Amino acid sequence: MGQLAHSIGDILRIEAKRSGVGQNRDSVSTETNTAADATVYVVNDLNRFYSLKTEWNRLAASSGNPLLQFEWYVSCAEAFFQQGSLYTVVVKRHDEVVAIAPLREVRTGGMKKFEILGSAILCEPCGILFKDMNALETLISSLFDLKKPISTGRLVHSSPEFESFKSAAEKRFSLRAFHTTHSPWLPITTSWDEYQKTISSSKRSSLRRALRRANEHGAVTMEVITPDPDNVQSILDVIYNVEHASWKARAGTSIRSNPYVEKFFNRYAMKMAAAGSLRLSLLKINGSTIAGQIGVEFARKFWVLKVGYDERFSQCSPGILLMHHTIQHAFENGLHAFEFLGRDEQWIRMWTEQVHQYTSYWHYPINTAGLMWLVKDGYTIVSTKINTMLNGKNHDKKN
Repeated sequence: MGQLAHSIGDILRIEAKRSGVGQNRDSVSTETNTAADATVYVVNDLNRFYSLKTEWNRLAASSGNPLLQFEWYVSCAEAFFQQGSLYTVVVKRHDEVVAIAPLREVRTGGMKKFEILGSAILCEPCGILFKDMNALETLISSLFDLKKPISTGRLVHSSPEFESFKSAAEKRFSLRAFHTTHSPWLPITTSWDEYQKTISSSKRSSLRRALRRANEHGAVTMEVITPDPDNVQSILDVIYNVEHASWKARAGTSIRSNPYVEKFFNRYAMKMAAAGSLRLSLLKINGSTIAGQIGVEFARKFWVLKVGYDERFSQCSPGILLMHHTIQHAFENGLHAFEFLGRDEQWIRMWTEQVHQYTSYWHYPINTAGLMWLVKDGYTIVSTKINTMLNGKNHDKKN
């Protein structure tokens, strides 16, 4: 539900280790024996990607996270990347898929690097899938044997994936960089009435004041809709237009500003609507939508993917009013948690102080591609930090 902001102080944590012995290969696109009972191969076209759905979701089932499901990653593949840039590494053992790394191949100046599919564009928490530690270690070893830079996106801090990346890198002569971020979440353990008592009196007063201001414009209604595939696109278009009527359009971060991101949300929303998991939240005044949210209800949790509001109504804090209503929906429908996703922002602290910690990991082998991408990524991180600082005021006021 936001963009990843990097700290300049986190750009580099450089560590040189003794090189591990691995094959100097540029591809594992043909099936390769990596252990007595395992093979590794690459899926780099959409037709083969689709064939992974059942085994993919079997591996993802225990995570309880919709952002690791096949529907999320196949929507990324359909929206963002040409077939040639898909590079999904699969580990099979005894004819069973036991690990998957959904990667994208990125090129610049003729040099390759790999990153988790969708992570650099959507900036949400991500991961790789595995059945057990042996499968995970086989997968990561195969990735490092490519001898190309690797960007993981936001992995759960101290997760098996992150720790395995670190452990494998210690056996290689390489440069590494880390960056830690947080996303807020709210555990749901009480009734809605009891929970509201934990919100400070000043915040509750601010909510009442915002609602009064909204009512000055006309009749206020708020709802959380479970759309079906037949009407989902018309509601999405309303939300996209509302989000674009704010600072996000000027910053170029609204869904409407990027046709590839819009395509992703169209594809993903349609899949989740078909599964009955999509939730679209709307705040209307006199029947006209002034704030909207895109979310999913999955594994007894509510996950917020996008929020937006019409800037003309900023004095009545429509984004905050709608978020409060959506949280109420989660409580009253017996969900177990509310996941804000995105990054930890001050306006969200009204509802929770709880955060998940994520760490992004970059691996740069000591070769031409590694050094070139190190410089390029470093420049991007610094630029992102500067832009985030310049837009900080707008971020804080966006709801």
